[in-house]
Amino acid sequence: ISIAKNNKLLLFEAFMFQYHKNFLKLKNITSSPIYGKLRSIHARFTIPELNKNNYRYSKISGGGAFNDLGCYTIKLINLLGFKDFTKIIGYTKINNKGIDDYGTAIILGKKRFQLVLEWGFNASYSNSVFIKTDNYNIFGEKIFSKKNYESTKFNFQSNTKNFSIKISKDDHFKNMFNQFMIIKSNKLKKNKYHKELIKHQNIFFKIKKKLIKC
Repeated sequence: ISIAKNNKLLLFEAFMFQYHKNFLKLKNITSSPIYGKLRSIHARFTIPELNKNNYRYSKISGGGAFNDLGCYTIKLINLLGFKDFTKIIGYTKINNKGIDDYGTAIILGKKRFQLVLEWGFNASYSNSVFIKTDNYNIFGEKIFSKKNYESTKFNFQSNTKNFSIKISKDDHFKNMFNQFMIIKSNKLKKNKYHKELIKHQNIFFKIKKKLIKC
């Protein structure tokens, strides 16, 4: 960030999912009282085995599931406004190459709700969020990654009714680059954005520090 500032540049983080209509609906669900008091959120991002030469498996290249996938789940809870934690417990599994390939964390919030984060390589594909409130079980699909021609949806289930809310297709990469240009052209927005990056970094390392290696 300091190098970017000294050269009048913008350091921009490419978490594209936050610029999709799907995320805006998720934010509305977790903040609106009409769905009931929030009890827990389970965010999961796991992918199948990759080519053995993939950089994600390289320790020297900064590989590992936490850096590559776990960061998405942490960015998600950060963007949803969950920052005050009373307890963090979790583990990360280290393979014979010295990188982590799977992990999970349980985070307890001050308002008596819990966040469960799960990430990993060499597992069945999952790209979802499960939300429990007093009134509903809510499942959201394709939270972190989707094609620009794909629609998404949230499924709601209660004791009395089931229904879905469909989210029309959107191009989160295009939206992300548009946002990049908006921030880049405004010095005040740029400074504010860089401060947000630092906050996210602090939460990232706070959680990472608590993970037990096994």
